[in-house]
Amino acid sequence: MGELDRDALRAIRDRMVRLLDQGCVWLVLDLTDVSHVDYRGVPWLVSQAEEYRRRGGDVKLAGVSRYLLAILRAAGAHDAFEIYPDAGDAREALSQGHTAWLH
Repeated sequence: MGELDRDALRAIRDRMVRLLDQGCVWLVLDLTDVSHVDYRGVPWLVSQAEEYRRRGGDVKLAGVSRYLLAILRAAGAHDAFEIYPDAGDAREALSQGHTAWLH
C-alpha cells in the first residue's frame, strides 16, 4: 500500500462510510504495508471511528509501525484507537459482530 496521502485517506474514509451504511460497525484497518500517513488526514479517520462507536461498534488498527504510531501521536490520535500487532489479533478483539478488514 505504501504511503497514505490525504486523497488515499479520504478514499478510506469514504469506504468506511459505505461499510457503516451497509450495517458493518466492526472494522479492522490493517496498516502493515503502510509506510507513511499524512497526519492532516488522521482526524477524518478518528471521526469515522467515533461514528462506528456511536453505532455500537468499533475500529481497531493493526500492524502499526513505530513510525506510524509517532504520526498518530503528532496528530493527537494515538489514544483514539486500540492498536494490535497484526490483523488476526485485531479481528479476535472484534470477535463479536461482523468485522470488515481494510488493508
